[in-house]
Amino acid sequence: MPIGRKTTLLDAAIINCLYFGVSSIWITVNDDYLPLVKKRVGDYGHDPVYYINAFSKYRTDTRKKVPIYFVPTMTRYRDYCDNHTFGFINAALYAQKVYSQLTKYCVPEYYFFASPFGVINCRDFSEKRKQLYNKKIIFECGGKSALTNNQLPICVDKEDIKSIRRHVVLNSNKRHKVIGDFIPNDTSWLELLPKEERFRGKKMSVGEVLSPIDESSFERFELSWFYDITDWASYEEYARSNNYIIYSSMVKPNNSLKGFS
Repeated sequence: MPIGRKTTLLDAAIINCLYFGVSSIWITVNDDYLPLVKKRVGDYGHDPVYYINAFSKYRTDTRKKVPIYFVPTMTRYRDYCDNHTFGFINAALYAQKVYSQLTKYCVPEYYFFASPFGVINCRDFSEKRKQLYNKKIIFECGGKSALTNNQLPICVDKEDIKSIRRHVVLNSNKRHKVIGDFIPNDTSWLELLPKEERFRGKKMSVGEVLSPIDESSFERFELSWFYDITDWASYEEYARSNNYIIYSSMVKPNNSLKGFS
């Protein structure tokens, strides 16, 4: 969905991560959408703080590339609890797995979640970046946050990732419920659930996924403006406002895709 000049909702989410100062970006996207997303986004972005050095003869020499990785939903979670917000947990689990292959000291301590359905003023981060570094933070705007079921960013640590994953898995199901011991070639040990209770994990909202979080251990950060673009009415509200996302070449969007430029 375009939200500005040469900028889509996905571009805006990546720009939020870059302004926040992440060291790498992990996006959960399955194989069917991967070619389109990768062509749109590219393989890396640039940290805006180091994008231009006014004191250097060659102002682009100090640019810091931030790699962008695309990971599929893990097989054990696919069609079970793979809701939109769990994609954040899935990406964090992949990051932990990959970095732990190098050394345990490379495993990230903090994880910043930026939803592509929440449009915010990314420049709020650049002004207070040092204050936000290595902290658990709930980002708010007008009393709204991710914990109130809005598509706002949140920064958690690896212990929160564990508790959220456990919570989602325990509260998820498929079509059946186990009511007895496994019996080969027989389904009497399974009970068919009502339609409204099937695939409960896939229907969990942002607030439900993040409900295990202890708010008292988090700091709060107020954003200047926010739009929760989850329906057409909210998209129209953003389009009528004076707030907008400024196009940035840091994401390197591919403008050859028709309808996105």
